Amino acid sequence: MPSSYTHEIYEGKSITLKQYILKCAQAFGGFAYMKDDSVSEPTHMPEMSDHGYHADAIQNAYKMLAVAESMTLKESAREIEEICSEIEEKNRRSYEKRKALKERYEDMIVKVEAWTPPTDEHKKIKDFAISQLRGSIEQDCRNMNKYLEPVERMSPEEWIQGRIDTCKEDIKYHEKKLQEQIDRHKSQVQWIDDLLDSFKNN
Repeated sequence: MPSSYTHEIYEGKSITLKQYILKCAQAFGGFAYMKDDSVSEPTHMPEMSDHGYHADAIQNAYKMLAVAESMTLKESAREIEEICSEIEEKNRRSYEKRKALKERYEDMIVKVEAWTPPTDEHKKIKDFAISQLRGSIEQDCRNMNKYLEPVERMSPEEWIQGRIDTCKEDIKYHEKKLQEQIDRHKSQVQWIDDLLDSFKNN
């Protein structure tokens, strides 16, 4: 039974070596972008994928770097306070949520402990029910007081330097990823060119 690559030969159609090899090449990396194309020879070169994401990220990181480098100590202190206050408010809400949850668990424990199983065989259900509630308290409500602790503030100088370092790290990361994409694209195009050149004398 012929495959999708050999069916033309099977059906007796005229097909050249170049056409057959290029058809088979669609199963490989360099021609993978043409896998669903009906033609057996490339009419366009592959496009570099997702290069815009890293290019945009680099541009944005440079903008953020400029903002960080021009930030005054007063602006830095204000930004620190705004962000830390926001975190503390979020933590406070988390504490209240867990506190209410713990109260619901404990309320149910009281009810289960007051329940009398109908027989000794049912006592295991009571023990299991209590163990589930206590396990949930341990899992969901442990270290609750940490949410009430104030967030440690950096100095304005540390905050600015931290932002600068983060921006530089982002630039380095995205420049590396963009270059890797460029190199892969060049390699793919070269792979196709080398394959096509191999048929010049055929």
